[in-house]
Amino acid sequence: MYIDGHERPDVVADRVAFCKRWEGYEKRFVKFDNEGNELPHPAGFTVPGKPFRLILVTHDESTFYQNDQRRLYWQHSGTRAAPHPKGEGQSIMVSDFLTLDWGRLKDGDEEARVIFKAGKNREGWFDADDLLAQTDRAIDIFEGRTKGFAQGLFLFDNAPSHQKRAADALSARKMVKFAKPGWTHNNSGTRMRHGYYGKDKTLQDFYYPDDHPEKPGWFKGMEVIIRERGLWPEGGLKAECAPGFKCAPGRTDCCCRRLLFTQPDFATNKSA
Repeated sequence: MYIDGHERPDVVADRVAFCKRWEGYEKRFVKFDNEGNELPHPAGFTVPGKPFRLILVTHDESTFYQNDQRRLYWQHSGTRAAPHPKGEGQSIMVSDFLTLDWGRLKDGDEEARVIFKAGKNREGWFDADDLLAQTDRAIDIFEGRTKGFAQGLFLFDNAPSHQKRAADALSARKMVKFAKPGWTHNNSGTRMRHGYYGKDKTLQDFYYPDDHPEKPGWFKGMEVIIRERGLWPEGGLKAECAPGFKCAPGRTDCCCRRLLFTQPDFATNKSA
């Protein structure tokens, strides 16, 4: 059953924070009416070391299928029905950046658009690495067009491929409770970066040194990581409350995973 979660407390809180942040951006936008005419510029204010004007650059992807079309025509009543291809057919995905100021993001002959032939036996799938490469090119095109006289605000939706974290990003979801040799949180074998804790942001390595006498290079495990932070309770903690990371609403220290998940260094991880 589909459930619309737009009124969930966490969703509402996230939207309120987004709207407040957006109000600050809007002061630097140049706006247009329905006819494309530029509206009066916003009142100026100081932006230390940065251009005043902010240009919104939105990203979107669309997929077009070979057989995704409507056929409407007249024919004689005696005409026999002709067979048509079944299924969606081949597809083409278009990934592009748009602005209110110029339409598609272009600078002369350079453009940010990518046309991708998605499919198992074609070009594969458009993933986070493809998006990062396209975004790098889009930023170069934007900077070439604005010559440093404006900043770009790049806006993406929450598609799964847009939320991929760096290979060494901190993640408590798959951590083991006790020390384990060769453990990493993803198939690439990349170790997690250092975490930090406390007001002074003391760095913390999640792996024992390679010259450790008993556990060289082992992953320390959640219990040791929490103990080193001085957060281990006298009664101890389970690895997780229930399979699937299902904890009671509002709890922040009910199990090892939840406690680490809410720590500042874990909570502030950004997508790649």
